[in-house]
Amino acid sequence: MTQNHHLILFFTYDVSLQSWAENGSLDREIALYKEYLKLGWKVTIVTYGDKRDLLFEKQLDGIKILCNQWALPNRI
Repeated sequence: MTQNHHLILFFTYDVSLQSWAENGSLDREIALYKEYLKLGWKVTIVTYGDKRDLLFEKQLDGIKILCNQWALPNRI
């Protein structure tokens, strides 16, 4: 029997992929989730970033990114 696994990572308040890239931690932080992809898991990251976070999709090798692409206030 095949099991479908889906890991969803929710970033803490005001953290984005852009901020990870700026502080130099993006590759290190994403490495673990890329391993899950290799095992057949689906991986989704939910960030507080704006549409610029979507620019990281190619670099993330299939990790789905959900971000605040509409620039809604964070309280929403």
